[in-house]
Amino acid sequence: MRADGGWAQGMHSTDRFIKNTHEVLSPLHELTGRVPMTQHEFLTADRRAQHSVFGEGARRTDVVVNMGDAPLEWHSRLGGQIELPPYGFVVEGPEFAAFHARNWDGHRYTAAPLFTLRSADGGPLAAARRIRVYHGFGDPEVRIAGKLRTIGREEVVTR
Repeated sequence: MRADGGWAQGMHSTDRFIKNTHEVLSPLHELTGRVPMTQHEFLTADRRAQHSVFGEGARRTDVVVNMGDAPLEWHSRLGGQIELPPYGFVVEGPEFAAFHARNWDGHRYTAAPLFTLRSADGGPLAAARRIRVYHGFGDPEVRIAGKLRTIGREEVVTR
């Protein structure tokens, strides 16, 4: 599991795997563990890219994974038009977003990062005044509310 430039850089590979997995899957499970999957589709003919939707309306959570060998273009609600590298993904729910992508909100990356964004206010991420940002690996910049920020490990940012 990668950690170059991120939270677990210099740690044992098991520690990196546990930390990065926890930062993505724990909030994802909170959002999807008690709601039905309401939609699923394969995005490529080889079925290696998939889109799943959990819940509906304002509580909807979208998950897109690219297990293919080629990049995948996707329109993200928060990140705009993004490119998912092989093994890239994006999660977008009401209070949480995570991505491993080559670009986000108009910012292009040299080394595709892993970021999670979580409302620290307890309400919708789009309206949050405080956002907990976790940087797992890759380039350390992320655009939040139109402002490019550098996050070394993790930080609560204020809009």
